[in-house]
Amino acid sequence: MKEGKSPDRFKWEKIIFTDLKPETDVFIYRQMCEMLIPQKGCTNRFRIKATGEITDFYLGSDDLLSLRFMKSFFSRLYPLKYEEEKESVEEVKAFNLYRVTSYRADGPIMVPSLLQNIAFIHNVAENDVYLDVAIYHHRGGKAGVSLRIGFTSEDPVNNKIMRSIHTQIAGFSKKSGIKVRKVRKNGGYHIRKGIDPRFLVNFVRIPIDEDA
Repeated sequence: MKEGKSPDRFKWEKIIFTDLKPETDVFIYRQMCEMLIPQKGCTNRFRIKATGEITDFYLGSDDLLSLRFMKSFFSRLYPLKYEEEKESVEEVKAFNLYRVTSYRADGPIMVPSLLQNIAFIHNVAENDVYLDVAIYHHRGGKAGVSLRIGFTSEDPVNNKIMRSIHTQIAGFSKKSGIKVRKVRKNGGYHIRKGIDPRFLVNFVRIPIDEDA
C-alpha cells in the first residue's frame, strides 16, 4: 500500500513487548518526539486498552507514512515488535473527551503519575478501560491533542472512576502547566501557539505498572 490515506481510515499496529518492564528514556524521547506529529491533514492515535490484568497498547494513523514514523519512534525507545491488526480496533462509544488547550511557555513538565494511573486503573474497574490519545495536524499548520477515556460497558462504578480521573487531570494541569479541559463537542480545535511535542511524554508513552 502506498503512502497516503488508508482506505479504512485508520490502520492499527499492536505493540508486542520483548521486555517485561520497558522504561522510557526521557532524553531520547525529547530528541525524537517530532516523529509523533502526523503529516498535515492527518491524525495519529495512541490507544491503551486495559482488560482484566492485561494492558495492551496500539499505534494508529489515517496516514501510512505518519504511522511508519510513529513505529520507528517507539522502536527506538522500547524493546518491542509489532503485530498488524487485521480487523478494525474497537471504537470507544461512551467516553469523556478532554483537549489540551495550552502549556507553559517555559517548556512542558513531565508528570508520570497521570498516565500510570489511567493505564492500570483496570485493577479497580470491572470492564475494559480505554485511553485514546489523538494528535491532529491541520492543513493550516495548527495542531491539537485530545484524550478520550471510556469503558466498554455500563457499570455504576464507572462514574466514580471517571470522577477520580477528572480530579487527577485537574491536579496534573495545575502541576505541569499543561491545560487539559473536559469538553462536550468533538469539533475542530487547535493549540493556539502550535505544538511543542515534548509535552506528549505525559500522554504518549509506555507507562510502567509499579505493582507488577
